[in-house]
Amino acid sequence: MAQKESKSLVACDFLAKKSFKGLRFYHVLFESCQTPVVLLNPNGKIICINTPAYEFLSLAESVMDRHFHELLSADSMEIFINFLKTIEASIDDQVVHQNHVFELHDGRFFTLNSQLLKPELSGKPYCLVYLNRISEGAATIHSLYLANALIDQIADGILVMDGQGKIIKSNKAFTDTTGYEQMDVLNQRPTLFRSGVHDEDFYSNLWKSLDETGSWRGEIWNRRKDGSIYPGWLQASKVLDKLSGKPFYVSVLTDMSERKADEKRLDRLAYYDSLTGLANRVLLNSFVENSIAGTQKNDSGKIAILFIDLDKFKAINDHFGHSEGDWILREASKRIAFYTKESDLACRFGGDEFVVVMTNVTRERSIEETAENLVRRLSKPYVRGKHIHRLTASIGVAFYPEHGGNVEELLRRADSAMCRAKTQGRNSYQFFEEKDEQELIEMNKIAHLIWQAIEMPKNHIEMHYQPIFYKDSFHSPVEYEALIRLKNEEGELVYPQHFIEYSEQNGLISQLGFALFKKVCDDLGTKELDSSIKVGINLSPVQLDNPKLVEKLCAIAHQKSVPISRFNFEVTETAIMHNLSATIAVLEQLREKGCHILLDDFGTGYASLAILKSLPVDIVKIDRAFVNDIETSSETQEMVKAMIAMSKAMNLKVLIEGVETEAQKRWLQNKEVDLYQGYLLGRPAQFA
Repeated sequence: MAQKESKSLVACDFLAKKSFKGLRFYHVLFESCQTPVVLLNPNGKIICINTPAYEFLSLAESVMDRHFHELLSADSMEIFINFLKTIEASIDDQVVHQNHVFELHDGRFFTLNSQLLKPELSGKPYCLVYLNRISEGAATIHSLYLANALIDQIADGILVMDGQGKIIKSNKAFTDTTGYEQMDVLNQRPTLFRSGVHDEDFYSNLWKSLDETGSWRGEIWNRRKDGSIYPGWLQASKVLDKLSGKPFYVSVLTDMSERKADEKRLDRLAYYDSLTGLANRVLLNSFVENSIAGTQKNDSGKIAILFIDLDKFKAINDHFGHSEGDWILREASKRIAFYTKESDLACRFGGDEFVVVMTNVTRERSIEETAENLVRRLSKPYVRGKHIHRLTASIGVAFYPEHGGNVEELLRRADSAMCRAKTQGRNSYQFFEEKDEQELIEMNKIAHLIWQAIEMPKNHIEMHYQPIFYKDSFHSPVEYEALIRLKNEEGELVYPQHFIEYSEQNGLISQLGFALFKKVCDDLGTKELDSSIKVGINLSPVQLDNPKLVEKLCAIAHQKSVPISRFNFEVTETAIMHNLSATIAVLEQLREKGCHILLDDFGTGYASLAILKSLPVDIVKIDRAFVNDIETSSETQEMVKAMIAMSKAMNLKVLIEGVETEAQKRWLQNKEVDLYQGYLLGRPAQFA
């Protein structure tokens, strides 16, 4: 012990020359301190060490002028060197607690407190280090290792900060996400990661919430080490250490880059046509509504709706196949987009129909010029390989506000004008005229037929059923989808595209839906199907608004002696978003009755991933639009793969509709598709 004390005194004599006043008095205090204490110079060399420190460090020889970090394990050495680099930033005489657990060469552990000292004359700083022993009990050491191992195994990035907001710990996932090693961020503040996306108020409110409520969570944009910014979901908490009474801040950051990219891809599918890249009907409706509102507010001219139909396009599909037809649609889209200004909108309305919306129209002649250009350009030959196709286009034009005050009226009247262009020889354009209202007479005929179907379903509803097959058996269907046709007084069949939209717009769809359900129940009564085979029923958005829908369906099924669990129900993404809370309630009731829920037309609606994940859905039905060119389009293939992967990630089965060729079927069989539907496997037909 005497040797240790003399070594300590020699060190203190050295310090006496450095103008520490009253050194002997302080040395006595230094030696009598029961806590291991070491005095280091700015480079980390040992200047003075007290007896408890000699004993704790198990030193057998003088360590004067040796670097303290030489006593540490390799990992702890690196941490300590970085700690010394930042200690000069500390406030004079302030005790700084370093939360890292250091390890000696012999495997013992300690933490440390440090205090910066500056002699009066020399001004050079020295560091007084207090060593805090950690019990060598196996449980304690195991817990320390386990805590650090657990933090590093967590897939989300973790930062731990002291009460001053300085970083004292990060994990491997944080490094993987940001590029910052732990050594890069120790004793730094989170301002290092600011992206510039958020203002000061954002960060002030974040810290205020942490200090007042103990937590904050939300989306945040941060900057990586390479300068790139990325979205993350941050969950931050304020934690009080019960032993020391000191506060700490813990943040858990989830990298949302991939999720945002997925949502962006889905949003693209929601608002744009996957085949042509033009806007779809959802975006069209929104654009026209906003344009009308802007025109009303600013009195900024007229709005023109140009409804375009490719003449005799069906013959292309019939004679050359859908692949050739799809290529023509893409080519026609490019020609249409060429004449569409940035402030206007080009849309694929459906099939071979397109719509161009022109805003701020002050000269009617400008619309005539655009229509003439479109007619001329769309009639140019379509050359693909050895094939030369010659098509024409018919265009109808309607104006806001003369011809309608909303989207539906304008589209209907532009469509009527387009029909007149067709009857007058095609390859031309026509402006809407009052005589085009004759089309409304035809709609009245449809309305009359709908009422007949509601009142006398057995006479005016004819149900056709398309089989659905499981992936392992294409011989025996596991389900049928019920498809409605109306039968007029002449016995002719009228298909859904001619009456469903009218029924929804005029408040008849609920009654028609119940009449349809009664007819299906009657058909099941006459068809001896295996009880395990279900029948799928389509529900419209309007039906889902009816709070008594499930009650009424159950009553009809009971009356017809058919279990309600015999049915599955299909809803579209658009239908779900129409009234989300009401829809979820209805679907949950149906599931409780033993019915499965199918999400129809997946990929063409606009529900976000977060909403889809929360829906009571069992099966995702990928729309036929993605199957048409799946044999030839790598882009479509990747989109289908992505939709299948997302469905599986949400533990949903996948049904593909529109399978029409063996090639499509073969391609899909290599993917995780559960159920198949399409003309290749079975066309809709009445039960025999």
